[in-house]
Amino acid sequence: MVERIRKTIGALRPPTSGPLSLMVRRHRLLFFFAFFGAIAALSVSLSFVIRFEWSWLRKVPKWPEWWRTMLLVAVPVRLVVFTAFGLHRVSWRFAGLRDVPPLINAILVGSAFDAAILLWAYQGAFPRSVLIIDTVLCMALAVIPAATPTASWTTCRGGSTPARGRAWSSWARGRPATSCSRP
Repeated sequence: MVERIRKTIGALRPPTSGPLSLMVRRHRLLFFFAFFGAIAALSVSLSFVIRFEWSWLRKVPKWPEWWRTMLLVAVPVRLVVFTAFGLHRVSWRFAGLRDVPPLINAILVGSAFDAAILLWAYQGAFPRSVLIIDTVLCMALAVIPAATPTASWTTCRGGSTPARGRAWSSWARGRPATSCSRP
């Protein structure tokens, strides 16, 4: 029975030698920029939609201009800040709660640079609520996928990701690998 459970759990793991896996490993930096660039663009767009209450159908005088400007400023600035913080070197496959503080710090620094540039460019006539909503959305969109997969392991094991197979095998035998109990 234990072998069958181990085999099932092993079958659920993505293959490490498949063509997609090899392509992602070979072009890791490209996927990093694509992923975090998409998160930055999505957070900017959603912040404008939320702030202006779905008003892209109505005429709001400066809404499209503000959106385009913030999109052109926020995405490159955040990518530079994320790279400067070394987030491109993190193994996101085993990311956990210990990887969240540097990510939040990078988002806050990037948002501060965005705010300074945009408020300077528009002499303060830029909606500050969009900047706040954008920061919160960017944190949510970046932190949740990074911390969710191993959050329970890092909480239970004191900040470390489990060794491959070791914790699962003890859990499969009916006892927890650590002091944390599993359902």
